[in-house]
Amino acid sequence: MLLGVAAYKSGERLEYNAKAGTLKNAPRATALLHKEYRKGWTL
Repeated sequence: MLLGVAAYKSGERLEYNAKAGTLKNAPRATALLHKEYRKGWTL
């Protein structure tokens, strides 16, 4: 998901950690960045 969409959906200003691929200040929005795929599908 795009960071702008994650910020809009969470309603918070986000601080992104590019090395870790996570958000520093918004764990709820971090969950929006990753999707769990069904068994048998990987990226």
